[in-house]
Amino acid sequence: MPRTRLAIHHGNVSSAEPHIQVVVRRWKYAPPPWRVYEALADERDHWLQPSRNERTPSVVDAVVNERLVLAPWVDAEIDHVEVLIGTDEDGYGAALTVAMYADHELTTDRRKEVRYRLGTLFGAALRDWVDGS
Repeated sequence: MPRTRLAIHHGNVSSAEPHIQVVVRRWKYAPPPWRVYEALADERDHWLQPSRNERTPSVVDAVVNERLVLAPWVDAEIDHVEVLIGTDEDGYGAALTVAMYADHELTTDRRKEVRYRLGTLFGAALRDWVDGS
């Protein structure tokens, strides 16, 4: 499957080198988009717990309630993660599209590993935090 190549020129993520979209995942949440944005922008220390040898990402670019770029990502091979925030089809909850970018293609096994870790953070930890708060 061909991967999207993007040149990123915003926030602290800037490079003349194109970045390759290596993983894209989507999640839906019961809370509204503004609540999920708040958790992503201001409450990462409550739900995003880096494992040993992982980094804590910062918000390097954002459009309130619509988009965030987190960098550096917890995994050293991933340059940054872009989160697009919308409303689910019912018009109440949030719908997130989360894309991971790297400066090189990942092997299939490595892509599975970073995809799984993304799921533990966005599909479990973030969901538990926004649903419980």
